[in-house]
Amino acid sequence: MNILLISRGYPSNRDVQWGCFERDQAKALQKLGHTVTVMSIDGRFRLYKRRLGITQISDDGINVYNMFYCPFAILRLLGSKFFLKVLSWQTNRLYEEVKKRMVPDVIYAHYLTNIYSATIIKQCYNIPVVGVEHWSMLNRKVLPSYVSVMGNIGYRIADKLIAVSDSLKCNIYNHFSVNSIVIHNMIGEEFANRQIVDRKKIVSGKLNIIALGSLFYGKGYDILISAFAKTGLSKFGCKITIVGEGGQRTKLQAQIDGLGLERSIRLVGQKNKHEIIEIMDSCNLFIHPSRGENFSVAILEGLASGLPVIATLCGGAAQCINENNGLLVEVGDIDQLEKAIKYMYEHIDEYNNMEISNECLSKYSSVAIGKQIENVLNEVINR
Repeated sequence: MNILLISRGYPSNRDVQWGCFERDQAKALQKLGHTVTVMSIDGRFRLYKRRLGITQISDDGINVYNMFYCPFAILRLLGSKFFLKVLSWQTNRLYEEVKKRMVPDVIYAHYLTNIYSATIIKQCYNIPVVGVEHWSMLNRKVLPSYVSVMGNIGYRIADKLIAVSDSLKCNIYNHFSVNSIVIHNMIGEEFANRQIVDRKKIVSGKLNIIALGSLFYGKGYDILISAFAKTGLSKFGCKITIVGEGGQRTKLQAQIDGLGLERSIRLVGQKNKHEIIEIMDSCNLFIHPSRGENFSVAILEGLASGLPVIATLCGGAAQCINENNGLLVEVGDIDQLEKAIKYMYEHIDEYNNMEISNECLSKYSSVAIGKQIENVLNEVINR
């Protein structure tokens, strides 16, 4: 089938993580024999220069179209109606370019803004739409007006709606009274087809910890730093590598320096997947201290690499972490996280890296999740 995947964006040399799991899904569907085209409207606020208008690249047979004119945050200052009117124009303009080379059988859209865009195309061209929702915004009790408007239109017009966790499914229903099915996020091929390192042979008597994600308040790295400081394990050579970039970098670095942990906790910035794998292979524990999550791809990447995981009890963490592969702690609880880290220091060698990886891959590989997505796409086409 011809699939148009509407994404937030697509990974590039400048921003290797932007749209990375949408790319993973595009690759998975392509591997199943489908023709996949990706389109995205870049609505981010960034200080660096971007080319105005429409750009097009090809990534191993996947044609990728991107449009940038103005950050969405600026458009929303002029009101929800104005923002949605401009978004509709951008969507139609970009789709006109896409359909010169490919007319889709189905549209597969990630995140509410893009689900809304997909339904604009559906109403003009009668193409079925499957939406998949990841957005942590929907975990809020009260939603901004533009989100409510998009949800009441986009979710209702879409032919099928997927949520990436049970908790998100409940939140969507509570806000919009719209039912969805649950299909979890997948692991990229880079993490699936590789040899798992036995950490007992490379890390002995200490913890080498990796944390992965954007440096935003919601990711909870300040909590991780405080909990690690309380353990006192830095004096035994234990270290944390935090991979990611974001607005909290200066504040987090100041916290690290203030605790005298600059030799034990490193902020290494954004890395591509191959670089992340290299770092993971030198670590023996993954920690995800998020204040709010739906279904973390980062946790899956840690598990797929054979690492036991400590994660906060939010979103889909409880669905992929069990007594054989990690520990769960309450959100924002520094004392619980401290105790969990100390437990791992004493028991890390009891975890089987290969078994952790195999269990994760059996459930969340690109083949396993890709086939579930394929079935839904076929269902809406054949109605």
